Amino acid sequence: MIGTKQKLLIVSSLVALVLVSGCVAPEPGYKVGDVYTKTFNLIPSESVSEDTDFSDEKVTYIYKIYGIYTVSGEEIAGNQEQLSSVSSGVAIPVTVSYTIEPTTPKGKLIAMAAIVRIDGTYDKTSDQWAWSYKVLAKEGEALNVG
Repeated sequence: MIGTKQKLLIVSSLVALVLVSGCVAPEPGYKVGDVYTKTFNLIPSESVSEDTDFSDEKVTYIYKIYGIYTVSGEEIAGNQEQLSSVSSGVAIPVTVSYTIEPTTPKGKLIAMAAIVRIDGTYDKTSDQWAWSYKVLAKEGEALNVG
């Protein structure tokens, strides 16, 4: 599983990318009890397979991250699933579904789905893993909760 800090960093940057793409929340918006459902077709930019063989001091994980987030990246309802592989150009459908609750923040929220590659390299000198990530696919849209 992705660590909490690492997931927050990834989700925050993905939400920022979705916002920069100019998504506009439709009016009048969703009310308590309404159900938001959207299927995103994520098309990976490269083919990659999971590599969990630590013997070469390198690992690769692939995650599908999706859910509803505030514009600052706070998770309202999110999920992550580890994938064994993805193929470049082959769509992976991801459905985000959420029932608006009385505690759901009002205003603009972001529905988002992404496929992320996370690479780790073990540094013997520092006895630590160095992590990097790459977004292989992302889609998102805004929704207005009133």
